[in-house]
Amino acid sequence: DLQRFDYEKYTVRMNTFRRNEQLIISLNHHAKCTSVAQIQVIWCDLENEPPMEVLHHPSGKVVVEKHHRNSLNERFVIMSPTPTIGIFSMDDDVLRPCQALDSAFFQWTRN
Repeated sequence: DLQRFDYEKYTVRMNTFRRNEQLIISLNHHAKCTSVAQIQVIWCDLENEPPMEVLHHPSGKVVVEKHHRNSLNERFVIMSPTPTIGIFSMDDDVLRPCQALDSAFFQWTRN
């Protein structure tokens, strides 16, 4: 059974690789979207640790998944349970307006 929360909030899964500045810009932007419950960062960089600004993002919405394989397909390997049924998958260089994400999500929940 879907809960009311499942019709109001969604999770963003964000793929990234060695574009820390762009990642932080994207996190800062998408964390401001009120319908985003959580942002899961898929970290596949085996040689570097995520920046502190990502690990301790002030929004409280960011979770970092450290994957042990460097593959674009890791975006589909969910290590952290998502708090929502709805999940958007995007790359760190994509900035979508909150209204556009919300519109797509609410359209999806109606079907």
